[in-house]
Amino acid sequence: MNLTNIAYCAGLFDGEGCVGAYLRSNRLHVYLALTNTDFRLPLAMYEVFGGHTYARTTKKQNHKAHASWYIFGMNALLVARVLLPYSIGKHDQLELLLHLEPRIRLGTVMPQETQDIVEKISELKHIDWSPYASKEGIAGLRSGLLEDSGQCA
Repeated sequence: MNLTNIAYCAGLFDGEGCVGAYLRSNRLHVYLALTNTDFRLPLAMYEVFGGHTYARTTKKQNHKAHASWYIFGMNALLVARVLLPYSIGKHDQLELLLHLEPRIRLGTVMPQETQDIVEKISELKHIDWSPYASKEGIAGLRSGLLEDSGQCA
């Protein structure tokens, strides 16, 4: 596992990946996933991080066959920790997922606090970026990102 592969996978995950966490029967489940019609992309994640892959065909006329990569539980948290320094688009979701690690390690759920984190991860999937859809908006976003990273605009 070299840094180039990790950085590539982080960019791929930012654009196509999914961070998931949910409570079922008072147990916390976490996962990372990536699905694409280009089968090479989920396979790239599998080659670097392991996990599981599968391919699906569809009978729907306007849908293409796709491949998916999934990784669950503590393994998902390990991958999240590796992707985090290189992630932009999924950075906040990965960071929140890592806050759940002690609950998974100890098997303690703390329902309300855990549910709050799970809901926040879900909310971050639905950010409305349309206010930045103008030249001025993207310039403001760019300068904000550079300030956050310590770079010069």
